Amino acid sequence: MSVSFKAIVVGKNLEKLPSGEEVVRIDLVEEKPATPPIVMDTSRLEQSEIVREVLPVVSQVLSSLPISRATIRVPRVTLILMRDEWDQLQSKPDLGDELTVTIVGDNIRISRS
Repeated sequence: MSVSFKAIVVGKNLEKLPSGEEVVRIDLVEEKPATPPIVMDTSRLEQSEIVREVLPVVSQVLSSLPISRATIRVPRVTLILMRDEWDQLQSKPDLGDELTVTIVGDNIRISRS
């Protein structure tokens, strides 16, 4: 069985360890849609019935509009490479790149989407 998800590179930093060695830290996050809060006044039963009937239609219309959708970023993977390991990579990930993280058994694979 495997687990796979898409992640976006949001951080790429050169850091120094206490020993003086340089490492490259790469932070990956998964973007998920944020659901807006819904506030209803349930003090009137009739009003509540109307809202229950109309709300699904309004939600469907809003989701079809080409407006910016709010997302939340969920931290998923932080990868730390020694500077020489980073230098050996032929294709280096950059900020904003979308990568696929796949976990199968004891193996973790990070590849371009």
